[in-house]
Amino acid sequence: MKKFLTILTISLLWPNIGFVEVSNEYYEALYEGCMETAKTKNRGPSVTKRYCICSTDYIDKRFTNNSLDKLINDSNTKAMDDLINNISSYCNRKVGS
Repeated sequence: MKKFLTILTISLLWPNIGFVEVSNEYYEALYEGCMETAKTKNRGPSVTKRYCICSTDYIDKRFTNNSLDKLINDSNTKAMDDLINNISSYCNRKVGS
């Protein structure tokens, strides 16, 4: 119990430890790339914008610049395909398309 309370106290004192995010430049590049790709899917502009914001935020909350670079440059395309499928299903449910 003491160990649990210690961990809880530390996590409350330093809440920024768990936050990860990509840089603003990376975020913009991801968003613009999504917008270009999503335009070919014949969705309305508002749906496309919400989908791209959702997918970019999904990546932003789960990756740093270094971890995303490593994933992109890795030769394991299955990991990238899994990520894209997860993002697509999550954001399609959220956006409603």
